[in-house]
Order: sequence, then structure tokens, then C-alpha cells
Amino acid sequence: MDWAGEGTPEFRFNWERIPDLNYDSPTVRAWMLSVIDEWAAVVDGFRCDVAWGVPHGFWKEAAERLRRRDPEFLLLDETIPRDPFMHEAEFDMHYDTTLYETLRRIGTGAADADSIHDALDATAVQGFPRSAVQMRYVENHDEERYRTECGLDALRAAAAATFTLPGAPMVYYGQERGMTEYRGEMAWYDGDADLTDFHRRLAAARDEHDALRDGTVEQIEYTVVGAADEANVDDGGPGSGGDIGIVGGTDDAVGDDAGTSGARGVTAYVRDDGEDRLAVVLNFGDDPQSVTLAESVLPTDLLSGADVAAADGVRADGGTVDAVRVADAVVCRIE
Repeated sequence: MDWAGEGTPEFRFNWERIPDLNYDSPTVRAWMLSVIDEWAAVVDGFRCDVAWGVPHGFWKEAAERLRRRDPEFLLLDETIPRDPFMHEAEFDMHYDTTLYETLRRIGTGAADADSIHDALDATAVQGFPRSAVQMRYVENHDEERYRTECGLDALRAAAAATFTLPGAPMVYYGQERGMTEYRGEMAWYDGDADLTDFHRRLAAARDEHDALRDGTVEQIEYTVVGAADEANVDDGGPGSGGDIGIVGGTDDAVGDDAGTSGARGVTAYVRDDGEDRLAVVLNFGDDPQSVTLAESVLPTDLLSGADVAAADGVRADGGTVDAVRVADAVVCRIE
């Protein structure tokens, strides 16, 4: 252990309950590895908090030791911001801080929903190999609740993003119950039951459809035409005042000036595993939107089982439609 004076250990920041250990000491390393050995016998993996505070050499030694014992043992590093060097013979899974921050910016109106694509591209740009698993999340124990900061509608879309993108979705406790209190007591009995059911449906769809887990991600061209309402659909025509946006082409002159409503709050992409091709459309805004897609889809939403064909869309003879009504998230099969 490093000492900052007689009888006084060194600490990081103000973490006085977590003294720095001297990993250059063979005795310290041997003791830490013995702790790993003890717990590895009863768990399936480790989430390593403040992983950046421990030398890479120790993590490499620990990872090799654990994988000799169990090749499927999981190592997740909590490194903020994420660091591709933590993957090199060390950790399997990483907190995707880039997507996390992007989803927050979308939810507060600081970024367009299409910026999700930039967040995905950043994984390769930052140097992560394809073998690295990114943990997708919208909340953690160090930040304000997403619902508190961004609202319920944005939370539903953000959660759907984590379940319909590559990687491993993580649900922070109480997220699925709509909790707004930072590190509050779990709302077992008085939480948001509809939101809980929404999370269950997201998990079930991801489990049922391989393309949502293993497929590629492609951008798809789309157009947002006003607020979708079965009784009164705004077709975006002259004088309608509807919002219109095209993927990759949304700018300050398109959609609302601020917030996540209208075209700014919508994005779409395709998951394709070679056998199944699914269109995912997300709406972070408060109002349902009618979204026309460049490829026709079957109108049954794989999340809810509901018919989500937009009233202003075109229904082909084969039953496909070119426009869907999106309140928060829909997943439709492309035919």
C-alpha cells in the first residue's frame, strides 16, 4: 500500500474508504488474486468498479487466470469514459458511455435523435474491435434519473434503443418502474406498471428475434409528417404546419427549434441478420408521429402486437405499409 505519510494511506479523490493499493508489491497482487479466486467459484462474472484505477498488468493476469478456469467468465469494466485498451486481453464488456451521453442529449433536446448513429460509429473510431461487447444503458447510480431529466416519453424511446441495438442492454434498478428519486428506495409496489410491461416486451422481442441481437445496423431513409392521430392526421401538406425530416438531413431549419418533439425526436434504423430484416423507429418526443419509411413493412409491431399503420400511409396489396404511427418505439418486419 502506498503511504502519504506515517500511518496515512493515499486515496483517489475523496474516497477515504478506498485506499490505493500498491500493485507493484507481489504480496498485494497475490492477496488480490486470492480474493478473485474465492469469489470466482460462486459467481459468473465481475463488474470491476473504477477499473481504470488498477494497472493493466493486473487485469491481464486476473483475466488469464479466470478464463483458464472458465472461458465464459464475464469481466465488465466500469471505465468512464470507456477505453479500448481495457479490452486488450482484459475485459469482455464495457460501459458504453458514448451512447449513454448521446441518449441524454437527445432526451433533453440538445441533440437530434439521429445522433444515435454517430454514437454507434464512435465505437470503431475509438478503437474497439468487433469482439468487444458494449453495455447499453440509460441510467446508473452516479447520475440523475433519466425520467427526471428527460421525461417519460423520452425514457421509453431510450430504453428501446438499448434493447434494439447491438451489445448488451442493462436496466438500472427502478428504471423499469419509472423511479425519479436518485438512489431512492425501490418502487416494488407503487411503480409504473405500464412502463414495467414495456421493458418486459422489449426483453421478449430481443430474445425472440435474432436480428435484434446479432444483426447489422443500417440507416434507413424516413420522413416525419406531423403528429400522428387516427382521428386527425397532419399530412404535412401546404399550410399543415407539420414537421418534416429526413434521416441524416435534419438541421436547425427542420422540425422544432428545441426539445425532442417533431422530426428532431425521431430516428430509424434496420437490423438485419441475413434471414430477418427489421425496421426500428424511435420517437423521443411527447406526441405520436407518422413516419414514412423508404422500405415497406408489415404493420404489426413486434413489441406490442398492434397494427401501427399510419392513417396517411399507403397500404400495398401484400399487406405492407410505407408509414407507421410511432408513440415511443415500434419494430416491424420488412418484406
